Amino acid sequence: ERFGGTLPSNVVVANMPHAGRVYYWGHTANVFTALHEMLRLSKDWQWLIHLHDGAYPVHAPEYMRQYLSARRGVNFMELDPWDLKHWQASKLTMVHSCETWVGRVAGQTFPQSQVTANGFHWAQGGEWWAITRELATYFVDDRLRPFLNLMQYRINVEEIIWASMVLNIPGFAQLVAYKLTWETFWCQDSYCRDTRHSPTNLEDNLMDEYYMNFRTKLQDLFFIRTVTPGKSENLLTWLDARIAWEQWYYSSPNFTGFPPSPPSHPPGHRRPSSLKLLDQLKRAGSRA
Repeated sequence: ERFGGTLPSNVVVANMPHAGRVYYWGHTANVFTALHEMLRLSKDWQWLIHLHDGAYPVHAPEYMRQYLSARRGVNFMELDPWDLKHWQASKLTMVHSCETWVGRVAGQTFPQSQVTANGFHWAQGGEWWAITRELATYFVDDRLRPFLNLMQYRINVEEIIWASMVLNIPGFAQLVAYKLTWETFWCQDSYCRDTRHSPTNLEDNLMDEYYMNFRTKLQDLFFIRTVTPGKSENLLTWLDARIAWEQWYYSSPNFTGFPPSPPSHPPGHRRPSSLKLLDQLKRAGSRA
């Protein structure tokens, strides 16, 4: 209904061929399918962003394009050394998945140490990344198929496979910077997050605990997660006001580069000030 029955030309909706159960192979296999599809559909894009469905933008698309264009050959992702004390290092149960069903392979463990002994270097890092077209092309190279066939039996594969592949690319000549999505695990209680492995929900009643933490990093972020509809309204109104301001700035004839930070409008309980900023931007746009 929103698009009059026809999707915009730059939007593609595809079927998810595998069960998307997190921690197991189907979830990650869907991402590889998407990589193949994106590379097939267009030769124009230079970066691909894998985004959590609970993430929310903190900048306008124009800001993101300007940011990335100034950083050619840079990928943005978590790429951390293998931590032997992390729970992932000890969870070596071999699993076999079939759609939504997952079962243990009795008497078998994932051959983590054997792979290491053959010169492979494990790494860890989340799946919410922004990668260059060159790296996306490498990820779907058929020569990696034996490695992917092995990793389908690994628990929590999505937080291991991407960083590990990057760390082992021969002669890798691009850079890896930190990811562009921010989250916090400040609250460990069930009332403030969805599962025990989930980050804190960025809701208005917890704003005093998380706001300044991401606000100081805002210029190097694209998204924050996880926002909650109906419970993050002050935060989202404030972000919408900033995004509208940026869009107006980039569309103005005096645009010369990155905008300075706008006046600070901390969300808190100051919803009216954010709405006032939106009204001012709309009036300014109508006069342009």
